[in-house]
Amino acid sequence: MVSEFRLLIAITLLLLLPAVTAAEQNEDEAIAAARAAVNAKPDDPDLHMNLAQALIGKARRVGRVVDATLDSKAIAPGQQTIRLPLGVKNSKIEVIYDPDLFEDALREVREAIRLAPMRKDLRFSESYLLTDAGDIERASAAIRRAIESLEGEPGLASTLASYGSERVKRGDVQGGAILLGVVATAFPGNASVQVEHASALARDGKGEEARTALDRTGEAASVDLDVHRKRALIALLLQDFSRAGDAFRKAYALSRQDPDRLGAAAATFGLDPSTAQFALEELAAPASSADPGAVEIAKAFMRAVPAPREQRYDLAKFLMTKRQHLLAIPVLHRVLLEQPGHSQASGMLDGIYRVMDYPRPRGPSASKAK
Repeated sequence: MVSEFRLLIAITLLLLLPAVTAAEQNEDEAIAAARAAVNAKPDDPDLHMNLAQALIGKARRVGRVVDATLDSKAIAPGQQTIRLPLGVKNSKIEVIYDPDLFEDALREVREAIRLAPMRKDLRFSESYLLTDAGDIERASAAIRRAIESLEGEPGLASTLASYGSERVKRGDVQGGAILLGVVATAFPGNASVQVEHASALARDGKGEEARTALDRTGEAASVDLDVHRKRALIALLLQDFSRAGDAFRKAYALSRQDPDRLGAAAATFGLDPSTAQFALEELAAPASSADPGAVEIAKAFMRAVPAPREQRYDLAKFLMTKRQHLLAIPVLHRVLLEQPGHSQASGMLDGIYRVMDYPRPRGPSASKAK
């Protein structure tokens, strides 16, 4: 049997030319000019930053990393042809720095900070540069220094949290969770930071840590509707229907909107369908202010409460046709609790988690389903 392995291929998004390009010549000239300015006036932090930017301009290249399966026997003789279709989904953006130029740029940034330690733009530049390069350990330390130096700066938490969020967007979920954790620890009362941290932990497959972060978020988010809804969605993805229901109910207390109440009822259905009956009846009752879509879905849930267990999969299929993928999670959870070998339900659940780009929880749910 032919053995295979997975290879990460960095495709640099540049036009490679045989000779030194005009752009490269301009980069070298910019570095030389900036270095001359620093030598003439070494105590000016802005000149050090100008040199750092010039060095970064030459050092930084953007690539796309593609996960490809190759025949290991064909690699040594150079026989393997790699065909990469446009728009491949199993890829992520990666920033690649020339290591020597990167360290030169970082030294210039840090010299600027030494000269002007209270300037937030310089602190943010150091944190961003290290984050951009994927140097999570040094980025964490830079973010901690920024927190200590810029205490009381408006918007500090959200700015520093954005670096971790960017790593998550680029596919570095673990690195993003670490950076967000630094900010979340420093700002326990910032609900937006806490929920971003919870989301990153959930994406990283750290369910217990994500639940703890969700609890911290709930304590901080007494009047933040958006945060409560995010908490609810993360808890649904964790298949933690107790926390999901609590978050949806808090959202409904603020919004008075039927979709939030429906989310709470769906989460309750995942715990015990019979206990969801009363909430579903209220949602399905005729009312001039009722959301027609929520009423239709509530009635579908109501039909599934007394239905034979084997028919509950039909409710999940109905929810998928209505593009209510997240509300289908507690239903599919019930189906698999009651019929562990239901391959169609398991496949549907896998599909939802692939679309949401979250790992599917395995083993017993954190919720105490009956």
